Amino acid sequence: MSLIQQIQQANDLKKKQVDVPEWGVKITLQEMTGFQRAEFEQEVSKLTDSGDSKDTVRMMALVIVCSAVSDDGSPAFTHNDIDVLAGKSLSVITALSQEAMKLASMTEDDIEELQGN
Repeated sequence: MSLIQQIQQANDLKKKQVDVPEWGVKITLQEMTGFQRAEFEQEVSKLTDSGDSKDTVRMMALVIVCSAVSDDGSPAFTHNDIDVLAGKSLSVITALSQEAMKLASMTEDDIEELQGN
């Protein structure tokens, strides 16, 4: 097996199952791939360009959307779910987004930089 095949087959994305008793569910969060991180950064740029005061909450929901996976590894949410998640308990989406950011090795400074602060 070639080196690139070995790399391709490696299961290198960290996962964490998070209990969300407020919603009565467990959500599996997975580290973002390089492509997912790039897509996330593009979406954050679009959000911050809009000037809407709800952008920070939408950004937290976006982190969840980009990180949550189903049992089979497919995305658990779509971008259409961002406003639904953003409309839920701030403490829950904050906790979930912080866990997702840890998995993605993303810091608050990274987010501020993306927002242009």
